[in-house]
Amino acid sequence: MTTELKCSEPASLAEVHALDTDQVMESARVTEILCGHGPVRIHGAWIRGDLDLDGIDCAAGLRLTGCRLDRPLTLRGAAMGWLVLEECVLPAVWADRATVGTLTIKNSLVTGKHADGALRFAGTRVTADLRLTGTRVDNPAGPAVLATGLVVDGSAFMETLDARGASPGGAVCFTGATIGDDLVLPGARLIAGTGPAFNGEILIVKGAAWLDQGFTATGTGPSGAVCLTGARVTRQLSLRGAKLANGSGPALAADLLTVRADLMADQGFTAIGAGELAAVRLGRASIRGYLLLDGATLTNRSGPALMASSLSVQGDLTMTGHGATGARFSATGAAGPCTVQLREARITGELSLERATVVSYPVRGHEHGGEASAGSDGGGAVGLSGATIGGDLVLTGATLTSAAGPALLADQVTVAGDAFRCDHSGADFRATGTGDLGAVCLSGARVDGQLCLRAASLTSKNGPALAAEGITVGGDVLLDLGFTATGAGPRATVGLRAAAIGGRLSLDAGAVTCARTAGEAGDYQGAVHLAGATVGGDLVARGTTLTAAAGPALRADHLVVHGDAFGCQRRTEGFRATGAGRDGAVVLAAATVDGQRGPGRRRQRGAAGHQIAAHGGARQVHRPLEIGRESCRERV
Repeated sequence: MTTELKCSEPASLAEVHALDTDQVMESARVTEILCGHGPVRIHGAWIRGDLDLDGIDCAAGLRLTGCRLDRPLTLRGAAMGWLVLEECVLPAVWADRATVGTLTIKNSLVTGKHADGALRFAGTRVTADLRLTGTRVDNPAGPAVLATGLVVDGSAFMETLDARGASPGGAVCFTGATIGDDLVLPGARLIAGTGPAFNGEILIVKGAAWLDQGFTATGTGPSGAVCLTGARVTRQLSLRGAKLANGSGPALAADLLTVRADLMADQGFTAIGAGELAAVRLGRASIRGYLLLDGATLTNRSGPALMASSLSVQGDLTMTGHGATGARFSATGAAGPCTVQLREARITGELSLERATVVSYPVRGHEHGGEASAGSDGGGAVGLSGATIGGDLVLTGATLTSAAGPALLADQVTVAGDAFRCDHSGADFRATGTGDLGAVCLSGARVDGQLCLRAASLTSKNGPALAAEGITVGGDVLLDLGFTATGAGPRATVGLRAAAIGGRLSLDAGAVTCARTAGEAGDYQGAVHLAGATVGGDLVARGTTLTAAAGPALRADHLVVHGDAFGCQRRTEGFRATGAGRDGAVVLAAATVDGQRGPGRRRQRGAAGHQIAAHGGARQVHRPLEIGRESCRERV
């Protein structure tokens, strides 16, 4: 039998707060009824004094509806069937090490100044569900919710929880907690004066975690606004549309996170962080499904936007402009480590930055940019050094800009599918970088499929546009149909030295320009460098314009082409090369062409005086090449 006591029926929390002496019930009476008569339900009472249920062992439970408590309700070390507080006003609930069937604090107001926490569930065991739905907890002196080591056999429902606290451990602290089913926080608003807004370090969620649908978190310090470092989620983790902010550290700190399904941080997800630790941290995290960042916005004006070195994704990783809101993925960081750092990441599916915008601003005091070092930080816009991608690398319509370092740093990357996929069917890929590593660095990379930069625009004011020395490509390399590359300095604007290309190399209707850098001396490699490269198919350069202010327009000594070379059939398709220096505009010393070579005679002297062999193929003479005369030894 339930004992039900009704003192009044307040219609709002304001009326609960205004309960007067006519509705007073002494706390001792509540304890007496609960211990002696079983379940208790009380409506609209002002419960005065300490409601001390510490150590109680009661199979029944207590339900308070529309009640006001002047003192904390304590349940430390107790065992109860249930505790339900609905539309109540009280200073605190302390239930450390308690065992409760159902623990509910719903649509209530908890306010106080408690250094040890307003709602304390440290080491508590909830054998059914935990519900904090619609409750506001305000504790400026410590944590709002302290639930370290909490065990919930069911789900933890905290929709629209409004929690404000100040503690190095977090405003809402679930460190080391275990949730037997789902963690549900849609629409929650968490604010921390110090520390994380939500601390889920080494949290275990055996269902899904929903921090979405209006979820907001504002925190401070290096632990992040939301800390999920070392956490494990058995099903999906959703941060869709969430807004995280931290003025002195990461917005999301989730290194070593394990998600056994998809991680969805898309559809308007916003992370604003500060400092060298990055706005979003996913270093060595393991995602056993898709990682979706489509339409997300990541911002850090004093460090990286996304730091995810050694990330593992067993599916696609997408950072595209195809989110439900129609917004592009945008990442803004400061020079130093890459704005989006995926160094040595392992992605079994596709990596897509289609229509994405990634910007690396200069470090304060270096607003005019500078050269990137080849150091371990690998500065620039997007870093993929040593990464492995099981599908395609998609950059169609992306805009990557770096004030100090490459726009794309992808040396030693492995791509099992196609790379870039710039097919001229939509917006063109644009990359602007600085420094010796190049605007796009693919040195030592391996692409099993096709490398397509058709109609792409690569620019560097003091270094190469495309640095791809030693690259291996199984299919075609397409730098054509509007492809433009503008670089400066001694290194070639397009560097393909010692490249191994299984298919054809197309420079059709492309334009490559190498400018001299003021005060820079040395041996300029020129516009395109193909020395020692091998092309398994044709080398096509119809309508191509190569211009070098210093050095040759094309340096291709010891080049091997197993198909045809140049293929200029008509004057309107003419290949134009303008170089400067003693080596000539085009250097083909000891080059070998197995198919037909045009224009020119079957055998002739190269610019360096070596033989050029063209084995097999037609002996026809094509229309003349048009080569700039400056410092050029002979006109072919």
